[in-house]
Amino acid sequence: MTEEIKSGLGSAVGEIVKAVAVPPAKIIGSWLGEILSINYSQWRVKQAAKVVEGAGEILAELGLEPTVCKPKVLLPLIEQASLEDDEDLTRKWMGLLASSVTGDSIHPSYPKILSELVQSEAKVIDYLYSLEVAFEALKGDKTTDGREKRQQALKQFRLKQLKESVALNDEVFSQSIDNLLRLRLCNHPEEYEDYEVVVDTSLDSDELDVRTESITNNFTDTGAIRLTNLGKSFVKACRGPQS
Repeated sequence: MTEEIKSGLGSAVGEIVKAVAVPPAKIIGSWLGEILSINYSQWRVKQAAKVVEGAGEILAELGLEPTVCKPKVLLPLIEQASLEDDEDLTRKWMGLLASSVTGDSIHPSYPKILSELVQSEAKVIDYLYSLEVAFEALKGDKTTDGREKRQQALKQFRLKQLKESVALNDEVFSQSIDNLLRLRLCNHPEEYEDYEVVVDTSLDSDELDVRTESITNNFTDTGAIRLTNLGKSFVKACRGPQS
């Protein structure tokens, strides 16, 4: 069964790999020469095949069969995956491909988004995803202890704490956050504060009558960061289908 699943996935995307992994010399510049162009093409073929094989192994472990995937997802996915040179990100391409051929809802933007990430950014969103899952698990606890745990969990989303947790230097971390915000995988959370303000006073029978109204102040907490719904869905898709 394992080899049949791998073979089925390989057959489904084999021709696509050949089509997208043989670029003309002009892509890398004629000054590099014909020999380097051939080597580059061969490297893309190997990388694409590696992603396909890895996705097949994921499906085999779960006992899942590949199904039809929309060309607008599969074509750019294989093409962009063939350019990846980072091992950690390659595993994400494997997971995304596995998710895309098993009927999971994969947004057409996911291949492009993944192609614009570097390892440090992937590290940040993976860690944020684990925090989001842990925080979601605490929402059902309405006790005082549960509220305290949620408050403590929210502190993990502070940028200062996050930088320490993912162990990135200031420059890399700052650039990573900027790119994740640009891609809308993350955002700064909206916070709300309620105030009572005095809107009218009057003196009647030596008694001071004060009328107040409640006002809600909305503001963006730029000192914290959370995954957007897009970000959560994207990270989940890159982890491959769930059993």
